[in-house]
Amino acid sequence: MGEDQSLDREESSSKEPIQKKTSRRSNILLFLGASLVAVFILEIGLRLILPSLDSHEMYVLDDEIGNRLRPNFHGIGKGVEVAINSQGLRSPEVPLDKPSGTFRILVLGDSWTFGVCVPQDETYPAHLQRILSERLPERSVEVINSGVSGYETYNESVYFKREGYKFQPDLVLIGYYPVNDIHDKKKKYERHRKERSDHPLLYRIKRYPKTDLLTYQYFQYVRSSLKDRLIEWWVGSPSFDAGPEELDAHYKVEWTSLYRDDFSGWQVAKQSLIDIADLSQEIGAKTALAVFPDLRDLKYYRLTLKARFLPVLEQAAETAKIPVIDTAPLFIDYEGKESEIVLWNRKGSTHPNGKGYRLIAEFLAERLIEEGYFTDNDL
Repeated sequence: MGEDQSLDREESSSKEPIQKKTSRRSNILLFLGASLVAVFILEIGLRLILPSLDSHEMYVLDDEIGNRLRPNFHGIGKGVEVAINSQGLRSPEVPLDKPSGTFRILVLGDSWTFGVCVPQDETYPAHLQRILSERLPERSVEVINSGVSGYETYNESVYFKREGYKFQPDLVLIGYYPVNDIHDKKKKYERHRKERSDHPLLYRIKRYPKTDLLTYQYFQYVRSSLKDRLIEWWVGSPSFDAGPEELDAHYKVEWTSLYRDDFSGWQVAKQSLIDIADLSQEIGAKTALAVFPDLRDLKYYRLTLKARFLPVLEQAAETAKIPVIDTAPLFIDYEGKESEIVLWNRKGSTHPNGKGYRLIAEFLAERLIEEGYFTDNDL
């Protein structure tokens, strides 16, 4: 009798760990199942109640260039109406074949050129089209806006070599924002292409939340917004984070330190300028590089930051045989009054508003006319 009881106790004690493991596993599976059901319900709810984020609707994935504007997209982007033509440009429809006697300008650029947060007719390419038409009534001038938010000189070079040259431009105008035009996105795109080629299924699974899951997209949107607000509150002004580079007392990141030969992004940018210039020369087009200032503190930019990078950029442009148009002088009267020409409290106040873009277009038009881009032998 005693032996039977001891055996029962031994069997019972040996079963307890197994039961605990089984119970723990069941709880984990139950938790995961409940989480998946909750995410599924939340996803359905978001799709029924809220629209897709415009940043995901407006773009299509491109293997080589990262993102392209979705052809024929019409919707709201950053609070304003956005219309993308059939060629994937925020520009009126324009045929590839250039009409006889027309002087065509292809504008390459990033969010400054695209015109983030402003209506279509307030972008600087749109202003430039109107101003040149008024000042050169005897000329037929077309300005094509190929800017895409997030682009760097590398992206613009790839686009120009693949599509842009087909418009037969007489002038290739490169809009250059020095703060974030050299982050070497080429390296990221090459890594993505390798992952997609070597492990297509794993890459698709990895990308699925970003491209298709609205719950994840809104979570990232809220997280990013809260992060920006926290940085702005902590630092006292909007900051631009370019990565773990040298720090500056005024900015969170000293972006001028990126203009050095041992930084891959700068090497890529320099080669991209050469590539744009070489192809432009091949098709008989002139080039110009419009350099935009850092609008967060125009006086600090003029007195301190500009001297740290502009000579280096001008030397690279000279090597590529691209004339440089520095737009900073037109903003001198707005030092200390930046709120008059920036998107205040939008995008960290780093982009111009409609007035700022109009000033840029007027300045560019005057410089282009003065420097003889529209002489008879150019048409």
